[in-house]
Amino acid sequence: MDSKTTYRAMIYAGIAIMHFYRDDVDMTTENGTLGEFAERNKELRKRVFDEVLKTFNYELSHNQIGSIFRGYLANSISIANTEPYAQS
Repeated sequence: MDSKTTYRAMIYAGIAIMHFYRDDVDMTTENGTLGEFAERNKELRKRVFDEVLKTFNYELSHNQIGSIFRGYLANSISIANTEPYAQS
């Protein structure tokens, strides 16, 4: 796997981990900033960080954590309106 693909896989894994622990996600302020969301969910953030580190043997960057949170908070999309991601 090249570094670009690994980077993307780490983000997907982080979003999946957040989904698994969704009972612990603090969504008390829906319209808050990403930083506020991260602060309210720092224990979950640490769990995501630790599990991705154990899986990929690589630490998540600040940008990747932000991408994971944005991915988790994003509106859903339909496979009917999208194409699968293909590495070129």
